Amino acid sequence: SASSDGSTQGSEFEVRIPVAETTERVGPASPSLASPTSRRVLVVEDNPDARETLVLLLESWGHWVTQAEDGEAAVALAARETLDVALIDVGLPRMDGYAVARALRAIPAYHQLRLVALTGYSREEDRRLAHESGFDAYLVKPVDPDALQSVLSGPLS
Repeated sequence: SASSDGSTQGSEFEVRIPVAETTERVGPASPSLASPTSRRVLVVEDNPDARETLVLLLESWGHWVTQAEDGEAAVALAARETLDVALIDVGLPRMDGYAVARALRAIPAYHQLRLVALTGYSREEDRRLAHESGFDAYLVKPVDPDALQSVLSGPLS
């Protein structure tokens, strides 16, 4: 609402935002996940703004999220972490997302890791390359939150 006592008396603005009633945890989940729908997610994205936005979204959904800005860092991080899902930008510099997917699939513990390609590329050839590289799902940027939610909420292998 807005109010004023006159043209030279200033103005008062009041904004009321209702508090959502929830019993669900909001924010990053701990690595020892209590919820069966929470995931340990690796975000690999070279654009810092896009990476941070995705991390914040995933954490708001209750996932535990770790991040890497390039392929080499992602593979090194994956060797030290336990992950359920990796969201990988295909257009990474030096080591592209296809190479990252192949490297993760080569780690015995990650043969069943859910790999999701996040890309601005949407040609059939790009989808074929992603499939051949070991990706399980292919999401085109800007990513539809419902599609991302669906990929994350499916049963883990």
